[in-house]
Amino acid sequence: VNIIINLFLGVDPIIHKYQILIKKVILGIKHMVRFSLTLLISFIIFNCSGQKGDWNDPRVILVSIDGFRGDLFKLPGFSDQFPNLHRLASSGVYCDNVSSVFPSLTYPSHTSMITGEPPSKHGITNNNPFKPETNFSDWYWYQDSVHVESVIDRIKDKRMISLGISWPVTVGAPITWGFPEIKSTTDTISTAMLVMKHDMPDHFIESAQLRGVINPMASTEGYSRDVLLHKMFMDAFRRKRPHLSLYHMLQTDFEQHDHGKNSPEAQEAFAFMDSLIGNIITFLDEKNLWSSTTLFITGDHGFRDVKKQLNINRLFADQGWLRIVDKKIIAGWKVACLSTGGSAFVRIKDQNDQFFRKKVRLLLAKQLEFETLERRH
Repeated sequence: VNIIINLFLGVDPIIHKYQILIKKVILGIKHMVRFSLTLLISFIIFNCSGQKGDWNDPRVILVSIDGFRGDLFKLPGFSDQFPNLHRLASSGVYCDNVSSVFPSLTYPSHTSMITGEPPSKHGITNNNPFKPETNFSDWYWYQDSVHVESVIDRIKDKRMISLGISWPVTVGAPITWGFPEIKSTTDTISTAMLVMKHDMPDHFIESAQLRGVINPMASTEGYSRDVLLHKMFMDAFRRKRPHLSLYHMLQTDFEQHDHGKNSPEAQEAFAFMDSLIGNIITFLDEKNLWSSTTLFITGDHGFRDVKKQLNINRLFADQGWLRIVDKKIIAGWKVACLSTGGSAFVRIKDQNDQFFRKKVRLLLAKQLEFETLERRH
């Protein structure tokens, strides 16, 4: 039993019909109209040895800037601070009012982008699986958690070439060339080794290291991580000429979480991502590839600045319905909560205990900081 509660401190979780343009593009990719335009979203669309495509083939590049918000276009100085995004927006078409999925989190949203389905259908309903005993430390890294077909599967069926750079929930997906997004949560293996273990094909990352594309000793945190990912993307795109490229930029999300959505740190991060977009534009310009290339630039969710944090599991612990061990591990739970940012899911272990369910709903109804939206089974 899930009870969804809307906290009065985050992104409005009202469910919207989510328009997935990329799905339509890929399904008809062999008959793609050749574009020479842009579509900006907070949604923009502008038009080693191994498998590779041909530059004359139609191709799609989908770039997701994590936390890319439509209101950025309305900020004073947008054209000066973000010249490459401004170029795409001013010379093509853009939308600054795209609605995310519910819940508006990175992993559910990115999965919707490549499946055309909402989280309730594709199965990625949070960044983390519901495992209170591990303090929700695992993430939905693996593609086998997705319940529906994605454009990656369609590309494989068509025997076309795909590239994935840190795209969520694609570890184990049939990507031709892939740098997976996965992080170690144990002391038995480092994140770097785990990523290399799951690259596609084997030694994809090692090959880039040996050729001097990336430095194996470079940091994989902060801006250094995005520099590494960008080098991998540009090198693989140039050499492999993929028909579908999925590329996830991250640091903008971290800076907004840590410092606020309009903080100097967040603006600096967006300016940095703008410069990376500029590198892609320059390459397409120099190779005269716009007639065969469609470039999407989008975001996965927005932000709302908040002044306080709520801990609903502490509320349940005070009732004796769960125990919090070492301030992080949830044990002996009858009911537990998993946050989704501006909303949260509450799960009751015994679905047949109607009396206990009423007690939980009554407790939640007494709280002034949030409201219960609905119940799902």
